[in-house]
Amino acid sequence: MGLDKVVESIRGEGRTQATSIVSAAKAEADAILADAKRQAAEITARRQSEASTAADAHIKREVAHADLEARRLRLTAERELMVNVRAEVEKRLAALPADKREAHLRTLIAKANVPNGKVWVAKQDEASARKLGLNVAGTFEGLGGVVVESEDGATRENLRYETLLDEIWNTSLHQVATKLMK
Repeated sequence: MGLDKVVESIRGEGRTQATSIVSAAKAEADAILADAKRQAAEITARRQSEASTAADAHIKREVAHADLEARRLRLTAERELMVNVRAEVEKRLAALPADKREAHLRTLIAKANVPNGKVWVAKQDEASARKLGLNVAGTFEGLGGVVVESEDGATRENLRYETLLDEIWNTSLHQVATKLMK
């Protein structure tokens, strides 16, 4: 029986040591697992922060791009509108009835700072100019109006519709655009 007690004692010590080793291993495994979970949480939080920052930056870039594109489209539309308005004004000037054109010739000649000068008129206004008794020196291709030259040829005043429209257009463009774009 003495041997049975020794074997039982060794087995008891083995069980105690095994339980102790298993407990220590479990504790170490729990610590390793807790550390791994902590590291995973840190990595996840860092990656989420990086992804959020990248997403925010991407959204800002896309919004800026969309704003720029919207501005570009608006400016293109405004430019097209102004071109169309200008074309419509020119079309209406070209289509003025003869009586209005004749009244314009009278007004423009009176406005000219070149008294008793030679006059150039648009081809379609030549008959009206001669009817008004103007000294018609020639004609030009254009919407209308007059070019008056002094008798000695030293001074020439351009009162063609195109020239007057350019002057008005350049000085009033901002005001016209502001009113049209409201």
